[in-house]
Amino acid sequence: MSIGMSYDEYWHGDNYAYKYYLKAYEMKIERENKEMDYCAWLNGLYTYEAICDCSPILHDFAKKGTKPLRYLEKPIFATKDVEQNEIDEKKKIENGRLAFRVKMDAWMRATQKQFTNKKKGGEDKW
Repeated sequence: MSIGMSYDEYWHGDNYAYKYYLKAYEMKIERENKEMDYCAWLNGLYTYEAICDCSPILHDFAKKGTKPLRYLEKPIFATKDVEQNEIDEKKKIENGRLAFRVKMDAWMRATQKQFTNKKKGGEDKW
């Protein structure tokens, strides 16, 4: 009964039903244990972060006026909205394009400078 199987199913149902109910129950317990482990780990992480944030004032040689660091404003694993993720991705792409353009412009100027030096009778660097 504790695995979710009714009295009637146990006594009058399929002989293999008990085996399947037991397997499902074991999988449920395993999943709940993993969730509890994750919650405990996350709780430990937040506790660790809180202690690290206040650690500047916890030792004997802290200077007067030392203040603890600010606690996290957002949860560590907070999920962003889908729209915000798309905006962030577009910004990364645009920043990459701009960085590439700046590098190419600098390379173009350096190359043009080399050729103008050659035309004016400068030394050949090649």
